[in-house]
Amino acid sequence: MRSTQSIFPSRVYEFKTKLILRICFVFLVLINFQAQANFDFNYGASARSYPSLGGDFTLNTGYNIPLWGTPGQGVMYGLVRPSLELSSSVVVYHYDAKVTVYPISFLGLGVGKKELTSKYQEYTYYDCDKTRCEGKLSKEYAFGKLALGYGPFLTTFNYAEFENTYDDENKTNLNVAEYEFILAVNPVEERQIRRNYFAGFKYKGDIIGVVSDQHQFLKSQKDYQLNIAIYQMNFGNIKTVLGMGSLQSTDQKPGAVAVLRFTHVLLPSDALF
Repeated sequence: MRSTQSIFPSRVYEFKTKLILRICFVFLVLINFQAQANFDFNYGASARSYPSLGGDFTLNTGYNIPLWGTPGQGVMYGLVRPSLELSSSVVVYHYDAKVTVYPISFLGLGVGKKELTSKYQEYTYYDCDKTRCEGKLSKEYAFGKLALGYGPFLTTFNYAEFENTYDDENKTNLNVAEYEFILAVNPVEERQIRRNYFAGFKYKGDIIGVVSDQHQFLKSQKDYQLNIAIYQMNFGNIKTVLGMGSLQSTDQKPGAVAVLRFTHVLLPSDALF
């Protein structure tokens, strides 16, 4: 049985993520004229078919600060990448600010803050009279990720722990809609764990593989799981991902799902993943 215990001690969350991000911002300003540092930028759109058809549009930008070695020449280098992601599905939008430290290119560790806002009351998979569908979801998190490869084969693993808080201005004490995961969770705060696994191989410049994205909400004792096979087609700086598999959560019965993701890389990142 998979453990539901956090691997990070509770004191990890005693610091304020906002303060860390502000310190990193000041650091960026101070090294702004470093010749080797550079910006990256991409935008994209995604869609998911189940439990109802939906999608979003995303902008992502970061700043690559070399620590040692030379990015782009093998895997023996390190860097720091502060980044910001903005996303909107018209009725739900979010920002995600984080700092990732790569002591070596295939290992990343970091912290971040994500905030989602919903102004929507017409979800087909929520009863918004019984679930709080509007409002803000604030998430502070710490994470680690690892990539390994041999020949054409590659695998990645991502692990993150989130401290979630939910606004309840009207004191309704209703469970909160976690839109991404089709769950209604604890009304005020939640502890969330994410595990993401990928295994695949490169084929004629494209990537074929399988993904399992798993989330647990510990206080509510609920979970979400997406398992899909993917095919990523690369056309220069344009990447298109097609996926097919299954999606389910504690509050949503299993169903077949198709996913589509389009990304246009205008300025590439030095980070491997």
